[in-house]
Formats: sequence, structure tokens, C-alpha cells
Amino acid sequence: MTTSYKFYYFAARGYGELSRMIFAYAEVPFEDIRYTRETWAEAKPTCKSPSGKLPMLVKAEGQKESIICGSLVIARWLAEEFGLGGKDGWENAEISSLVDMISDLRTDMVRVYLEADETRKATMKKKLVEETLPNTFGKLSDCASTGAGHLWGGRLTWADIMLYSVVEMMQGVVAGDVNSVLDGYPKLKEVCDKVKTQPKIAEWIK
Repeated sequence: MTTSYKFYYFAARGYGELSRMIFAYAEVPFEDIRYTRETWAEAKPTCKSPSGKLPMLVKAEGQKESIICGSLVIARWLAEEFGLGGKDGWENAEISSLVDMISDLRTDMVRVYLEADETRKATMKKKLVEETLPNTFGKLSDCASTGAGHLWGGRLTWADIMLYSVVEMMQGVVAGDVNSVLDGYPKLKEVCDKVKTQPKIAEWIK
């Protein structure tokens, strides 16, 4: 039975690009459905997403459709399905723990980005750059130090791709501050370089 996929998200990288890059790496065809804010407002009332939010993944097998939503839920399933997870539940949990660490950093970044009060935004950004980023990158760098250019297991996993996608998101949040922090963590730069030069992912992001 043929399986097909439809991935629904906005016309931006954001919380959806991780899953798109996993599809690209696995060379699995999918329908990449992208909304603008206007088209999403029209589609939202009839959206099949269990949470009513995006991203959403629809898997069709014949006439049967299955739906999941949530950026990390979708990415985790794709990664474990397409060879970017571990070989068992424990290894998957180890990789997921790294992803969750990076996700917490992403959440803090988004809070800075969305803060409307400029004074509070500056304070939040200072804490992000001077405390949160070095703390998280320091821990991840320790993992990468024994990972042969990867965060876990000496091979590419979805944790590596998650790190790359979040570092890319940083450019619009803390701009040049990100480069100065990454420059202090060459092992993490190596991880990101390996992700963006992986042939199938490089073809997707170019």
C-alpha cells in the first residue's frame, strides 16, 4: 500500500523547517503546503489539526488518513521512522533529551523576538546572549566533543538538524551576537557545517 504525506505549515522556516529537512534527508516525497497569515485565517476553521494549530502532518495509506500535530512530535516521528533516531527506545530518549535542550533555547529566543516592550526586550536579549546561550551551547559542546562532529553517537541524528535549524533562526533574533557565541564553540560550528553540507539537506536549503 502506498503511503503519502502532506505537511502543513506557514510560508516560513520557523517551527516547520526541521521536519522539511528530515523529509529532504530521507528523500521521501511530501506535499509541502504553506500558508500565509491570510490564507491560514481562511483555512483554520476547517483545519483537521487536533490542536487547531500548525504544523500538521497527514499520512495517507490508501483511503485511511492519520494526523499528528506539534513541531517536535512530527519531527520526532519522522526522524525515528527515517533513520535519524536511535536503534531503540532508550537511544531515542537520549537524542530527544538533546533536542529538548535546544527546544528550550528556541523558546527563550522566540520570547525575545515577540516582546513588544523595547526596554524589556533589551533585558531579555542580554540574558539570552550572556547566560542562556553560553549555558546551553556549553553543554551541547561537551556532547559534540565526543561525537566526531555530531551531538550523539558519532553520526547524523535529528538533534544535529535541530541545532542547525535553531542557529539559523537566531539570525533574526540576536543577529551578530550569535556568531560571537558560536565562535567560542567550534565543535558546534562543526556540527552545523556537517548538517548544511550534507548533500540532500544542502540541496533542500540552497
